[in-house]
Amino acid sequence: MIEWICALALGGAVALAATVPATAGPFEDGQAAFRSGDYPTALQIWCGLADRGDARAEFELGAMYVLGRGVPQDDRQAILWFRQSAAHGGELGQKGLAEMYLAGRDEPQDYAHVAIWCQKAAAIGNSLGPKCLSLMYARGDGVAKDAAQARLWLGRWADQGDPIGIYNLGEFEIQNQPPDYAQAYVWFDLAASRVPQSNAMHDKALQARESAASHLSASQMVDARALSAAWSQQHRVSRPAVILNPDWVRTPTAQQFPNYYPERAQRMGIEGQASISCLVTAEGTLTDCSVLSEDPPDQFFGNAALSMASLFKMKPQTINGQPVGGARITVPIRFRMPRPSPPPSDPGPSAP
Repeated sequence: MIEWICALALGGAVALAATVPATAGPFEDGQAAFRSGDYPTALQIWCGLADRGDARAEFELGAMYVLGRGVPQDDRQAILWFRQSAAHGGELGQKGLAEMYLAGRDEPQDYAHVAIWCQKAAAIGNSLGPKCLSLMYARGDGVAKDAAQARLWLGRWADQGDPIGIYNLGEFEIQNQPPDYAQAYVWFDLAASRVPQSNAMHDKALQARESAASHLSASQMVDARALSAAWSQQHRVSRPAVILNPDWVRTPTAQQFPNYYPERAQRMGIEGQASISCLVTAEGTLTDCSVLSEDPPDQFFGNAALSMASLFKMKPQTINGQPVGGARITVPIRFRMPRPSPPPSDPGPSAP
């Protein structure tokens, strides 16, 4: 099926030639075409490279199917391309399978690839590594089910300051037997402190915190609050925790937004929004992003927001005059359908 799709795309090159310059350039030409919204050219270039076993191109074709850009939105096709990329040694292909796994749109036969990539990602400090390993050990997907390992990787995920990881650690403490409500209170409190009050996750964490608090005595509450403050202080020493007022030097343009709007939602006239949590590098770019929330939840606005992360750049924070990375930032992105331009006003009859 993969070969047929690319054969179809390449077979259409003659028909496209009247409107799109024939391009047989390197991988970056496909990226440039995609970013400009020229999906037929991007598809043509990447199919040509994929035909020669280019793992990067195979990953990008999978990403096109995740978003529905230039092709119908199709999780099955995305997984086929990610699997092909992983089979050709592409870590991006393994990353794609891991992201599909985390989004709940995976297939069990890919767990081995997912586990390999997650182990590699964890070894180099990529936040997706602890995230997916904690889930895999909790479920026994691709690895032996192991609650201790799940707790270990949840802790490492939380140590990166990701509010989702911190919140999930609180959930783990509640589900553990016997439940540790004091530790759960700590994690829910920290999760709430690391997202803006306008984000739905802030209220969710506060509600979970109050639920845990109902099981604690007054002295236990004092200890839990002290633990929360100590954890925040410890992680604030090594890096700033959360950026609330970024100084953006680059954001997506109005011309770029339509290139990332989920195809199905756009076709149906559905608007939406998503919030992503990202690490900020010393250069001010965003990396290791994860979806905090998306609404509506079944229209791929979260995936679209993740794909747009590379379009953002902020002025980096500094310590002693040197730029530093490691802080997290929450980026809300709204997807709105184009509004028709108002008709020109009638100036009325001219004065004689």
